[in-house]
Amino acid sequence: MRYRCIVLVGLSAAGKTTVKDLLVAGGLARYGITCTTRAMRPGEVNGRDYDFLTDDEWQFVKYNGDLAEETQYVSNKGAHYGILRRRADEARAASVPTLWILDVNGLEWARRHFPGQTLAVMLWAGRETLSYRMRQRGDSDETIRGRLANYDSERDAGIMAADHVLYTSHRAP
Repeated sequence: MRYRCIVLVGLSAAGKTTVKDLLVAGGLARYGITCTTRAMRPGEVNGRDYDFLTDDEWQFVKYNGDLAEETQYVSNKGAHYGILRRRADEARAASVPTLWILDVNGLEWARRHFPGQTLAVMLWAGRETLSYRMRQRGDSDETIRGRLANYDSERDAGIMAADHVLYTSHRAP
């Protein structure tokens, strides 16, 4: 089977971006850029890592029907995440599979839009490892607590939804 869509799901700091970077660098997939209203982290680039939007821009694209998929995370200061319709169109036209980093709701979107052509991989690690990685990238204690608050349910939902599961036990990225 030829997959048109690869979705990495998993808890924050599970290693999704690292796996994405390896697959894209190896020419096995192209990255499907999602959008967010959260603040940029050091080293991130608008249009490469995410399409970073202000709250007003988010409301504008939502109002105009330009979001193909969306979600909001209370644990991340209410930041919105989603897929701009033009990015979904780019994925449909691509000659190589598009790799998305999504939550379980986003995975459902991918399976609806790429029926029979979506591969889902869940990445997860223990709480201590995730907490360590989040601290290494500069997340606050409050953010870490919020992101780990639903650890069990998010882990279990991802495992149940995914085709494959990778346990990423190393602390260092």
